[in-house]
Amino acid sequence: MSDTNLAGLNSPISFALRLACPGTLPSNLTADGWPTIFGQPSDGIVSRASQLANFNSDVSEIASLIHSEGLTRLGFARPYELEQAGTVPATVIDLLNLSSQAAKFHPLY
Repeated sequence: MSDTNLAGLNSPISFALRLACPGTLPSNLTADGWPTIFGQPSDGIVSRASQLANFNSDVSEIASLIHSEGLTRLGFARPYELEQAGTVPATVIDLLNLSSQAAKFHPLY
């Protein structure tokens, strides 16, 4: 996710959610607070290390995406990973159609 995806977290809706749901997680539902939960890049729900199964490599990243449409209800801004217009679905389909040997040479592997 990017600053653009996070900008809506400072909206009145997010503020109301923070008031209605006390605790550490809701109190961090701000543009500055949410990224600190993971301590590394994330899609808002899953850390980058988890997304890559701790695969340490120079993997290309598709930036500025949130995890799913549900996050938009909390104030996160689109696009989300599985939107039809996004690049993630096409990349996943491409990878699924490669042999395991060919996939090793894909730029996102």
